This record gives sequence, C-alpha cells and structure tokens, in this order.
Amino acid sequence: MVKGREAIKHSGDGEPRSSEIADDGPSQDARAIMSEQLGRVHALLQSWPAADRYLFLANINGVPARVIRQTLAQPPFDTRMAIATVDTRFHRLRRSLMNHMEQA
Repeated sequence: MVKGREAIKHSGDGEPRSSEIADDGPSQDARAIMSEQLGRVHALLQSWPAADRYLFLANINGVPARVIRQTLAQPPFDTRMAIATVDTRFHRLRRSLMNHMEQA
C-alpha cells in the first residue's frame, strides 16, 4: 500500500494529477502542537548540564550504560559514577521530562 505523498493518482494517459496527491500526514493543527512540544523538550534539555544531556540522549539511542559511564569519566565531563547510577539518573531525567510536558 502506498501512503503519503507517494500516492499519486494518474489520469487516463498515465500522467500523475498533482491536484490529487494524497496527504496522510498529520493535520496542520497536529503539526503545530508537535512543534510546540518539541520546542519545550529542546528548552528543557538545554537547561540540563551537558553530562545529563549526554546521558539522557545516549541512553535513548541505545548506548549501553557501561559505555555512557566510560564517556562521562573522560573530558569534557570528568564525571565518575557507577553503572547503576547511570540508570538511576536516566530515570530521574525521564521523569523530569515527563513532568515538564504534563504541565503544559
């Protein structure tokens, strides 16, 4: 099944009719809401110390806690912590983000 802008209807001669391009994407209102939410997330992440931003984004992207801990122990972070602390800090940051978004 072809979705989104790739779903182009054709006229009888095989030529696509640009006025009939199917748009299955989010509505303009939904895009505006998502943009506002992304702005709030970005502002919150920017307010965190660099070590917390790295830890959070690395964890979300599947970087193992051991690698995160090793990276944080090196410059520019110079932050030493146990592997369990990486997981604990991530969950606290995630909770902080969720609380921040619920206050909207």
